[in-house]
Amino acid sequence: MIPRSALRSPAKEWTATLLLNGEEVAIAGALPRRRMGFSHARGTCTLATRDLPTAPAGSPAVVLLTLNGVHTTTFFTGRLDARPISDMPLSYEVGLVDSLARLAAPLPTDVVWSGRSFADAVRDLLDVAGIEAAERGPFFDPGADFALGPVEAVVVAAGQSIREVLQDLLTFGGCGLFVLPDGRLTLVDAPGWPGPTGATTLTYAFAAEGDELGILQARRTLVGTEDVVARFTAKGPRLESTKQIADATFTLLGVSGKEVTETYAFLQTDACAERIAAREIVRRNREATEVDVTVPLNPNLRHGESIRFRHPELGFSAATPAIVMDVMTSGDEMGITLSVGARPAEGDMSRIPPPQAAFSMRYEVQPIKLAGQIAVHTLVEATDASGDPSGFGLVERTWTATCAGNIAPAPETVTWRKEEDSKKQEPIPQPIFVFPTLEGASITLTVESASGEGATATQAVIPPTGEVFTRTISVASGATGWRVLDVAGWRSFEHTSACTAVPTINDNGPLLAGFADGAIFRTEDLLATTPPLAATISGSVTCMWVNEGNPEDVLAGAATTLYRSSSGGMAWVEVASFPDAVEYCENSPVNGNEISVCAGPSLFVSYDGATFTPLLTGPEGSRCRKVGSAPWGHLAVWSGTESLDDAWQFVQGHTIDWSLIPAEALPTDLASVTPLQYEAGYLVASGGASDMIRDGLFGQLGYLANLGVTQLYKLLPADGGGFVAHLGGETVDGGPCKILMASGNIFPIDVGDAHRIGYGQAVDPARPPQIVLLPSGQTGAADRIWVYDPELPGWRGLLPPLPSAAWEGIAISPFRSATHWLIWAGLHAYATDNGGQTWVQIYMPAPTGYGAWIYDAIFTGGDQWLLNALYFSAWGTSRSAQAYYVRGSGGTPSSSWSNGSSIVAPAPSGSFRLLTRLVRGANGEVFGHVSRAAQPYPAFDVEPPDAIATITGSTLTDGPETPYAPQTTTGPDTRAAYAVWSQNVAHTPDYRSVAPTPLTAAGGSIAVCEAGVVVGNREGVGLLVNLETAPAVQIVVGTGVAIGPVVAGSRGRGAGAVSVQATTQGQRTIFAHNGTQWATVLTPSGVSAVCLRMGLVER
Repeated sequence: MIPRSALRSPAKEWTATLLLNGEEVAIAGALPRRRMGFSHARGTCTLATRDLPTAPAGSPAVVLLTLNGVHTTTFFTGRLDARPISDMPLSYEVGLVDSLARLAAPLPTDVVWSGRSFADAVRDLLDVAGIEAAERGPFFDPGADFALGPVEAVVVAAGQSIREVLQDLLTFGGCGLFVLPDGRLTLVDAPGWPGPTGATTLTYAFAAEGDELGILQARRTLVGTEDVVARFTAKGPRLESTKQIADATFTLLGVSGKEVTETYAFLQTDACAERIAAREIVRRNREATEVDVTVPLNPNLRHGESIRFRHPELGFSAATPAIVMDVMTSGDEMGITLSVGARPAEGDMSRIPPPQAAFSMRYEVQPIKLAGQIAVHTLVEATDASGDPSGFGLVERTWTATCAGNIAPAPETVTWRKEEDSKKQEPIPQPIFVFPTLEGASITLTVESASGEGATATQAVIPPTGEVFTRTISVASGATGWRVLDVAGWRSFEHTSACTAVPTINDNGPLLAGFADGAIFRTEDLLATTPPLAATISGSVTCMWVNEGNPEDVLAGAATTLYRSSSGGMAWVEVASFPDAVEYCENSPVNGNEISVCAGPSLFVSYDGATFTPLLTGPEGSRCRKVGSAPWGHLAVWSGTESLDDAWQFVQGHTIDWSLIPAEALPTDLASVTPLQYEAGYLVASGGASDMIRDGLFGQLGYLANLGVTQLYKLLPADGGGFVAHLGGETVDGGPCKILMASGNIFPIDVGDAHRIGYGQAVDPARPPQIVLLPSGQTGAADRIWVYDPELPGWRGLLPPLPSAAWEGIAISPFRSATHWLIWAGLHAYATDNGGQTWVQIYMPAPTGYGAWIYDAIFTGGDQWLLNALYFSAWGTSRSAQAYYVRGSGGTPSSSWSNGSSIVAPAPSGSFRLLTRLVRGANGEVFGHVSRAAQPYPAFDVEPPDAIATITGSTLTDGPETPYAPQTTTGPDTRAAYAVWSQNVAHTPDYRSVAPTPLTAAGGSIAVCEAGVVVGNREGVGLLVNLETAPAVQIVVGTGVAIGPVVAGSRGRGAGAVSVQATTQGQRTIFAHNGTQWATVLTPSGVSAVCLRMGLVER
């Protein structure tokens, strides 16, 4: 080491010495140049000699520097490398390199680490390279978190370059392996942040003072935001033993920039991942702290050394700790790269969250054969809604269905694996399960993420009222006629001849059917009444087709002729004749004149709706039965062939690999085909199948018309192109059947013959109107204002303006905007004019006595509202309570509390003056009920209330005395009203002057809507009937379920109520009338308590 005092000497003379194989070689010209640092894998030194060195390449070399002939230090130790020669003038340049070349050798055998410390693992590799302990200097160890193989053994295969393996190891540990000037290898933290510094630490400074060393030049670059790494994620490989992936993410606080993710082959624990993320977030942003400095030669300075740096012009007014990253000497000067002020970052450390398993269900109820019996069963379609917030992606989904009893659901399990099924099932299938009973019925979805995490969700199968689909099915049953299945069960129509054809897809208009005598019938009411004859064509009707894009465009085949109707089947024209009977016909929903016809052995096609040419032809004597048209290809099938190879053809020339089908199950011909819905592929049938079609609503459901034994085959895309056949289900039952497309299972739904089958409209579930549901005392993700949208449908959560509040009510404007709401809890009130996106607080005066709360609020016109609060005094003999109100618009009160805003006379000590309900009346009036009685205790819903009062402006006018509390007027712009008291319902023709007259015992709340007079706070939602003669209550929905207050929709079209009790899953049922029919929906999952006074938004 050269003393610092000598380095500060104003007169310095440097000399250099080169030793090759221990012999001195004369140096010519300038001092040697050396480059070493973290950004360089190898250390190098170049110099010029007077004579050409004769030592062979690879000879050991040492360079010494001497200052003023007194102080000598080793400048570089390495080996002789390249020696360029120049003749202008004649000179010899000598290159020296460090001794790391031995690391290029391959690993001779596998290296296995299990719980091995990081430093020892590095030593293992150096041992293999032949670098002995005597050649090694100090070794930095990053700590126990960086042990190799802490979870499962790390195996490094033989044959890999030692250097490559070592580099991966050093990158993992954040270390560097370098050669010291004395030739020894050292393992350093490369680069960390500056270590402890003090008064004796070497300092470089601009305009150096005292013991500081001066600088010749300095340069700093301030980086832009695009170069900043704001978020760094470190992750390891997926561990086979645990199915886990270690990971951690460091996010800088308050910093914007890019996100970087790196995978480290040796990373196995989250603790290690956190260490790496915290380390790399600093190192990736080190450029912002880098300063390039030129200083006088100091051979003592090493990369990795902590110094101090001062340069006010570059933003470092005080001596700031810095770490030396690179050193490059040139003559008696040297360039150094410093990282100034680098330190551990401030930010948040996070790990990858687990996946979320979620799914929704749709229901269909129809007769299905299960366990040998045809009975009404429930079909449940599970639609996956799982997510993986980690970003890794889900790689496996497994659905499992269970129920009570001896008969299991079919199927019991459906599994989707990304690596196996992603190509052939995209998007992810929505499995359908058939449940023999709903007792104990549930579906469980288990998902697995590529991150190694898993999640499970289980839902009980409890179809809400109104949430059950029933698909209408139409069947041509031959001699037994035309049969239709809907919510009322099977209906049939028998004609004088057999029913021979129905359209496969008939869901956009009245159902049609064709008969053997050419008659075509059309039903508007699903055969509830005798269908009228629509038309008659010549010949036995063999097939029918309704265009999916235009239901008025209908095709029919009769004998050898193709007919077409432009009036939904009411009138027909002949299009073309064929040599053989027409088996099948269809046309494109985009271009109705692109028509395909199967007749005899050929598939014919027309592009103008008139001229037909053969497109595909099968063997002589065969019958082209059907073509399945899909974006991934057009597949035609033939019956009557002698070999399977002749039984199918693709228009596009695709192939089918049948090698997975057992020899005994291979068909010789095919009978029908239909494309799949949610995956590229087809379902084909052999044997007695006469027709087959997939459902357009339930994508995993299909229908089969069957005359005997039928075998199904599922064709899915092959990896190299074409399709692969998989064995599906089999049935021996004739008649109409349902097919579960995912598994190919077949379920008969009736007995008898089925020549053709098609589906009509589905009875969609009734949907409630838009609902606004307030939480009550919820926290976390459950603490949201929940909005149900019937168009989506489903719940979405809005952040409430007051966290964890026990909300007590909501008012929705019926006047201008359905997005203008008021909500309140305690003495807190908020208004929104954008449907809960933003809120404005309505500030209320603090109570001067014991307390206060808001009781009710309504909109009175436009954006104007009226809000009613109860203020009451302290407990004791002088206790009293009094009602106040405030009017306002938007979020701003328009009346002050000190200017006569009390709406009842001052209450004397020991009495209560309460207004406990606000009702919108006629001509802008507001009325309610008021208590004027002294009470022994403060009961804030004082019973009995003793008067109805009307508010006009700021005046309260007492009306008729009555215990009945008004609820609503009987209609708009009328003073006739309904009132309740102790479950009794009453009516008044004028709330200002006539006391209500009792009608009947019905409930504790009333709403008037298009469904009638609806009552709540009872068991089941009731409807008042026979009001003029013998008033009574009829339960319309929710029989036996205790419900809360009934509320009217914002414009009076519908009404609704929330059940008081929760289900076993913790959810409540909302019953709501949408202006047309009653519907139900469950409250959001995970919300344990809600405000029973909900809002119904009507536009």
